[in-house]
Amino acid sequence: MLRVTRVLTALLLVVPLQGLTAQISGNLLRIEGQKVRMRVAVDTADAFASSIGIQGTVFEQRGDSIQIIEGSGRFWTVPLSRVQSLDVSHGRDRWRGAGVGALAGVALGLLISMEPPLCDGKGNGIDCRRDGTTPSTAQYVGDNIGIGVFVGAIVGAAIGVERWERLMTRPRMSVAPGAGGIGLRLTY
Repeated sequence: MLRVTRVLTALLLVVPLQGLTAQISGNLLRIEGQKVRMRVAVDTADAFASSIGIQGTVFEQRGDSIQIIEGSGRFWTVPLSRVQSLDVSHGRDRWRGAGVGALAGVALGLLISMEPPLCDGKGNGIDCRRDGTTPSTAQYVGDNIGIGVFVGAIVGAAIGVERWERLMTRPRMSVAPGAGGIGLRLTY
């Protein structure tokens, strides 16, 4: 039974990565010229593997590696065996950007509302109502949130939010001591 468990674990770790390698080397997956982000396993001095994030444009694909240029001009050659996850950009989503901007506008409106309104009750001040009186707390907070949502949605839609499609995730396995022995966890 222990042998079956070891073989099954090895297959679960190797098969997804081999599928990506076969797709890239067989030219089924062409990502040259596309913006990508990936997590890459690196070895550290104390023999514990960690990972770094790389985001840039794919310059060239080879059978066993991908070459990427970051926005800063740094050039990376990444072996496919070290790739833990690979995402490809599909441009910016303006609607999602508007939603994120609107939420940021709510937060900003609430933050601004923590300061009292700038109105002396005689019509002098930026927050005075049309008749010159100081607005109620509810009206003041509502106005600040409404303006924050409006401006935030416009700015968020103009900027947008990057849309990413996950092409590959390498499964992770962790072993930890538990109450009844050793626990094994496999995460995709």
